[in-house]
Amino acid sequence: MSRLHRAMREVLFALVVAAVTATLTLIVISSAAALLFYVIIPIICILFLTATRTRVNVDPVTAVTDLKRYWKVMAAFTLYNVVLVTAGVLIAGNPGREWSRISTGFIISNPIEELLYRATLIPLFEMIGQRLFDMTSTGRAIVSTSIAFSLGHVRNLLFAGSVLARGAAIVNMFSAFIIGLFLGIVYSRSRNLVSVTIFHWWFNLQNQIIEYLAFLVIS
Repeated sequence: MSRLHRAMREVLFALVVAAVTATLTLIVISSAAALLFYVIIPIICILFLTATRTRVNVDPVTAVTDLKRYWKVMAAFTLYNVVLVTAGVLIAGNPGREWSRISTGFIISNPIEELLYRATLIPLFEMIGQRLFDMTSTGRAIVSTSIAFSLGHVRNLLFAGSVLARGAAIVNMFSAFIIGLFLGIVYSRSRNLVSVTIFHWWFNLQNQIIEYLAFLVIS
């Protein structure tokens, strides 16, 4: 394959990624987001996985193995979040999160996000890579889905009311990208939807717990 053809395929692949991420972004900020996210997207994902006969592992034993394998990484992410919340309190005057503001919506939304970003988009981008580059690049697929996952958190940036809020939103998108890389790596190795869902639950749960503890300390 010539360099020109490879470059053209790289550009085409980037355009596909941009189109997917733009679509996801519109879904996030759409007034019909609930219907799209909780009903239509899961149906589309399941139809895609069924049509392509893509394997999705939901074995709880594999999930336990993944938890044992990556607990140090999870601990590092928790420490990273403690640093972020502390910085938010000291620099931006973040008051933390009251108990009444603790949300449990992630319990339902996280499995759907993992079904979309990891179980569906990773094999989809692997297939696209196979067609464009005559090779299956799981690494490229993980990066692409992590970009999409990060842009899925762009709502906070679009509606940020201050410079500090915009800064916090950018940090949140960067964190989402890094978390997306981690979840993508975990999923690419075990193809276990339960594993990445549990990890995703933990990311959201520990974030709210840390912010609540910050609220208790400040108040």
